[in-house]
Amino acid sequence: MREKYVEERFQRYRIFGEHPSGKVDIASGDDLTICTVSREEAEKLISQRDDSLNMLVELALKLSDIAPDEFDKIWGYK
Repeated sequence: MREKYVEERFQRYRIFGEHPSGKVDIASGDDLTICTVSREEAEKLISQRDDSLNMLVELALKLSDIAPDEFDKIWGYK
């Protein structure tokens, strides 16, 4: 298991464009717009998503090390 595999499946969010009103679009890695919110809200949502993905990466890496067969079942390799 590698960190990039988690991020390929559960993409990080980023700011993707700004509207004249000052609102911004939040998009996934494939440029799919998730929502349009204030910059402050966007930064909060992106930070929360990053925290969740960082935790998921850590859990996935640890589980794949200590119980690879169980990890494969959960992740869908088998």
